[in-house]
Amino acid sequence: MLEEKATFRWDKGVNFEKMRKTLERDYKQYGQDTETFDKEIYVAILLTQLVNGTRISEAVRAFYQFVETGGKERNIVLKAEKGGNERQIIIPKLIAYKKYYSIVLTKSERKMASVLKMFCRRHYGVNTHSFRYAFITKAIKDGLPAEVVAKITGHRSLRHILTYVQTKEAEDYLTRVVNS
Repeated sequence: MLEEKATFRWDKGVNFEKMRKTLERDYKQYGQDTETFDKEIYVAILLTQLVNGTRISEAVRAFYQFVETGGKERNIVLKAEKGGNERQIIIPKLIAYKKYYSIVLTKSERKMASVLKMFCRRHYGVNTHSFRYAFITKAIKDGLPAEVVAKITGHRSLRHILTYVQTKEAEDYLTRVVNS
């Protein structure tokens, strides 16, 4: 999943579209085997994190609310972990509620986030926060203004987004110049 990029990169080289396809494939695959239901749940949460640009703890909280409503509520509004801004998190349509998902409610959100961080490193070779930056990278490349990206991702200040955008643009420019 990692592209050839320096390890100091914010997004750790995670390509949003490739990772999305990988997670969607894995979700479908794990969903076919009752012995891998835990991995199915993990991938569902990671996919939610990736496509919404959330922190892992926010994706876990949103998924727990999805499960608590029996899958009826896909548009979850949470207070961002940092800053307390409200933000919308949408559970992807691909994720179909299954009764056994309620098993996640037996683990604390903090424990689940910890398990997911380890699972992500072992199975995809990156940390979960790389998914957040992959989303930001995609949004910026798609031309979304930094202010809108900050609103979507729950950043209370543009400072982090602008620093990231400027760093990303500088690195991309340098790569184009060197390789042209």
